[in-house]
Amino acid sequence: MAIEIDDPKTEALLFELIQRTGEPLDIAVLIAAQERLARLVMQTSREAMADTSRALPRASSK
Repeated sequence: MAIEIDDPKTEALLFELIQRTGEPLDIAVLIAAQERLARLVMQTSREAMADTSRALPRASSK
């Protein structure tokens, strides 16, 4: 799948990323996507754990 970036700010961020890391563009985008997805998974897990812990006191008080 080819990706076309038309947003100048996105292009500038990607250029800075590849300059700082020395990685090829496709690798830099791959790693950025993997890291973002990992953060989202962790956030979802933390939210689920918080929901569970909030529900426990109510369930045990009945």
